[in-house]
Amino acid sequence: MRIGLPPLAALALAGLLGGAGAATQTPARDAPVAAAGPQVPGITAIEKAEQQSLTDELAAVRRESVGAAATAQQHERNIAALNGELAALTRDAAKKTRGLERNEAQRGRLLATLQRLARNPPESLAAAAEAPVDQIRGQMLLAAAIPAIEAQARALRGDIEALAAVQNEIRGKQLDLAGMQHDLDDARQWIAQLVARHAQLEERLLPQAAVDPASQRRLAEQASDLGDLIKRAGVDVERRDAKLFGRDQATSAGPGAKPVPTGAAAAATADPARPSGLRPFGGAHDALLLPVSGSIGRRWGQPDELGTPSRGLSLATPGGGTVIAPFDGQVIYAGPFRGYGLVLIIQHGGAYHSVLAGLGRLDARVGEWVVAGEPVGAAPATEGKASGSRLYFELRHDGQPVDPTPLVARNDKNGHDDGGGAGSGRGG
Repeated sequence: MRIGLPPLAALALAGLLGGAGAATQTPARDAPVAAAGPQVPGITAIEKAEQQSLTDELAAVRRESVGAAATAQQHERNIAALNGELAALTRDAAKKTRGLERNEAQRGRLLATLQRLARNPPESLAAAAEAPVDQIRGQMLLAAAIPAIEAQARALRGDIEALAAVQNEIRGKQLDLAGMQHDLDDARQWIAQLVARHAQLEERLLPQAAVDPASQRRLAEQASDLGDLIKRAGVDVERRDAKLFGRDQATSAGPGAKPVPTGAAAAATADPARPSGLRPFGGAHDALLLPVSGSIGRRWGQPDELGTPSRGLSLATPGGGTVIAPFDGQVIYAGPFRGYGLVLIIQHGGAYHSVLAGLGRLDARVGEWVVAGEPVGAAPATEGKASGSRLYFELRHDGQPVDPTPLVARNDKNGHDDGGGAGSGRGG
């Protein structure tokens, strides 16, 4: 089954092809108007209308991204389940094949006996020119042997038919798997288009918001551990937001204007890319989404190979699996860090942060706002490997790791398995 493009497809694809039309033209200057909601003061009426249009489209892209990511993760779960069934069927077929191979000599003798009986049925043997006593003895031996031979023949036929049935079931499920993989590929392509459109809208709404990659590298080099990285990255993003929304508002409001908020407070009211209704994280009263469609391997507190207790969750996930934001928040770091690989840190408010480590691709950028369930990246690809990938997930409060398990378990509607397995327990 192919996935049809959702209603937003035409609009998003048009934007990807260049965003032609009046939205790309420089509007004529008009009398300044006061901003309402997440609007920057001092813009013209035309600019305000264009900004609102972009903000509305960004909200629609976010909603559709959440749906596309949920669809992709459901396909990943279905494929994982079907792969499990195929593995069990393949083991069953191999066992049946080995059984037939072990009894190959016995099967050869049985087939030879059946062929002789076909050429010389018992009736013809009974009529042979032998002494009556010999004929009676032969008939008694045949009467005792034929039922056993027939039972062996039935058992052999049953084994062969059982193997054929398993092989047919394997072929059918392989066709189902190919269809599911096709659907997953479609979902992932749609996510890629939505992520690209999201980035375009962010750039048009906040053309000065791009973060210098060199600053991210400096943060990674200077930070001593994850806790220090969170602290430094948070300060860096707050400084960025203050520059974008605090200073700009203060200089554009004009003399005699009312005081405007600065820093993080300014970002909350003036950032046009900030989702409306963004939820602050309340700790024990909220629920987290598991970032991937797989299962929990090593749990909080379980020792790793070196005996160190895990300070997060190691999650098993399909290769290239979709990674989503576990809760609403703002990305404060996106890049490599020490032995963790690619790391994404989301600031949720209330001094809570999510840390996702070991990604294969990052789709979210520093300063970007995300909502729960929105795609933020992908797990590493695992072509040619029998097992999937691992993603490390931490929840931190005031810079210290806390157990996210109760908050993940509360979110029953997410429907994730929490089976066994092994992973890497990290922290810092």
